[in-house]
Amino acid sequence: MHLQNRHGKNVDPVPFLVVASLAFMFVISFGPLYGTIFGLSIAMGVVGSLVVSVGCGMLAYYRFVWTVDPDHRAEIPPSVRMQNLGYATIAFFLLLVLLLLPVVYQILN
Repeated sequence: MHLQNRHGKNVDPVPFLVVASLAFMFVISFGPLYGTIFGLSIAMGVVGSLVVSVGCGMLAYYRFVWTVDPDHRAEIPPSVRMQNLGYATIAFFLLLVLLLLPVVYQILN
């Protein structure tokens, strides 16, 4: 797969594919459930989730393909990469807890 930015330079597609597929996974996993909590049918929840996941894919394309400049690549020191990985792990955990709060509230009431 050869993706090009707005200047016609080839861009690595892996970051875009990872972010878009993770967004698709989360939206399709949690979207219909949230739709039923807020009174939508499963079919409407799936359709809404697909619309949101297409929007997330478009945002990921804009960020990781269209506006990226492959000439500004530099080696990131391992300590900074590990620190960023730790921050991402904490953010991922907090996102999961945040996504599950309405579900737990609905079950308890």
